[in-house]
Amino acid sequence: MDPFDSPPDRSAQVPASSPPYVAAVRPFHAVSADDNHPVARVRLTNGLTYLSWHHVRHDDLAAVTHRPVTYWLHIDHHARGVVARIRELTATGALPQVVCFTELRHHIDPNSGWTPAIAALSPEDWTAVQHRVTDILRSG
Repeated sequence: MDPFDSPPDRSAQVPASSPPYVAAVRPFHAVSADDNHPVARVRLTNGLTYLSWHHVRHDDLAAVTHRPVTYWLHIDHHARGVVARIRELTATGALPQVVCFTELRHHIDPNSGWTPAIAALSPEDWTAVQHRVTDILRSG
């Protein structure tokens, strides 16, 4: 089963999963009420489904995600480019509407045809972009 394809059947036994890890970071989700610092939304997964999300101040993002805010801004920039291309393909009828990056595999090769900058990403960064694409498609 690919991550995020669909929620598991409630009657099914829950398979063993990995410990929660950061799936996606929305860099500018809000501002903190007390001091107006930018707040990111950090979404956690177990590799099968999204588990939860938390607001994290940008100052604390590196401690929580082990990546600086500049990394997540970089990932978000690439993910928004992929989402824009998906929406173009959807608008022209070349692709049906999708709400998960993994759904693309049924219609196009999801690992090729993007910009040279995306093609140059490391496998880890490309996975982070894919998670953020799903996050954007599902929640903006």
